[in-house]
Amino acid sequence: LLPEEIHTLDFGIDFLANKNNSLRVNYFHTVTNNLINRRFIIPAGELGNTMDTPRYGNSDGELFDGVEIEWKGSLKNRFFYYANAAYVKGEDKTENKEVEFIPNWQASCGLTWKASDKFSVSTYAKYTGKRSGHLLSGEYTETDAFLIWNMNLKLKISKRLTLKLIGKNLSDTEYFYPEYIRRSIPYIPGGPGRSLFVKVLYKLH
Repeated sequence: LLPEEIHTLDFGIDFLANKNNSLRVNYFHTVTNNLINRRFIIPAGELGNTMDTPRYGNSDGELFDGVEIEWKGSLKNRFFYYANAAYVKGEDKTENKEVEFIPNWQASCGLTWKASDKFSVSTYAKYTGKRSGHLLSGEYTETDAFLIWNMNLKLKISKRLTLKLIGKNLSDTEYFYPEYIRRSIPYIPGGPGRSLFVKVLYKLH
């Protein structure tokens, strides 16, 4: 196997609306060469194997172009926010087609209310677009786009003791990821449904 090579070009523009709020727009161009992946299958009975076995090999690589936009800042030093979105499109240089199993669109946003130095509430969400592609068997598969909503409550009881209440996937969204490493099954579960966690932080010094 030959070593992989990655070349990336970034071009960004920052705009400061005021001292507390800013906008960033970033364009990126990434090229990979000699990408190592499981592109081949050795059938059962060949080379002494007893089952169909994936084989690693070098491909010509991939080419990606994308744009990222982010707006972030604060309002009256009590509310802190961010919102960003990214679009990316990739080309498989070996097969001259679009790169499979990547989401073209991703976005996230969040808002934090800092009631005081001891108490704050944060809520944030992340959107991931649909992904599609072909398994090594040739079967076409895709996973739906999904939106995950989370929330954190933070209470600082003393200089040493901090409590956190963490809510994950509060929308109770069922979501899946493509299994794009072995590319042998259509998808795998993304994670648990609505979940609540309590975290206790204590500093010894």
